[in-house]
Amino acid sequence: ASHEKLGFREFLSENYTNTISTLGLYQPEKLWDYLHHNLHHLITTYPDSKAWLEGCDAIYRASQKGSDLHVSITKVIALLTIFGFQHHLHAKKKFITAYFSARGLEKSVIQSAIADLESWTVIIYRQKHNALFVFQGSDIDINNMVVDRIESISQGVDWTSVCNMPQNILATAHYHKFGTMRWARTQLINKIDSVLIDSLKTPALTGESFLSFILPANPSIAKELSSEELPYAAIGQISSLDSLKSVAIELIALNQIS
Repeated sequence: ASHEKLGFREFLSENYTNTISTLGLYQPEKLWDYLHHNLHHLITTYPDSKAWLEGCDAIYRASQKGSDLHVSITKVIALLTIFGFQHHLHAKKKFITAYFSARGLEKSVIQSAIADLESWTVIIYRQKHNALFVFQGSDIDINNMVVDRIESISQGVDWTSVCNMPQNILATAHYHKFGTMRWARTQLINKIDSVLIDSLKTPALTGESFLSFILPANPSIAKELSSEELPYAAIGQISSLDSLKSVAIELIALNQIS
């Protein structure tokens, strides 16, 4: 309701008069312009100033290299980067494309502009959030490095190697009943050898786990294990390990480039 420059009152007075037949909408980039013109000096004193200044820098670089569309896209992404992150509101490519398409722009033009901004490192795609963010100033694009490394290792790497963190499970009922502490161990199995099979057939020594909970990494491993007589193993089943596999491969890629 104030009379600040680029404020909502100014927008209404310019766009909602008797002489204008088509009513416009207050677009996100207008909000950015309002904040930058009136509150920039205050925002820079707050904890969010780093993200704000990175947004300002991204918009400036977009204006130097691109068109008004490039600048508008960057402003929308900057607003969501700064104000939407804590609320899990991210600038997904599908959303950005749909929004600017609704404003009458061709989808191919929008996608080309997004690709331009990514190539100029004005914005960056973060796989974790499946969304676009303003580039945070680093000369090294870690996200693309990780994606490239994932593509190069995903088919031949033993992803279960980084999941091999055995967890002991205490048999509490046995302990309370007999006063003897016994425990089972957990294992994610991606390959079978004679040593593994023998360990699952042999009674445990004192101080070792008396049972193994086995989770096969794929159906062929599960089938092979089920064909064996394993008195000291309990074999589990799960419909899909794709999410775990994806995270494990990403961790391997990060370790390789770090």
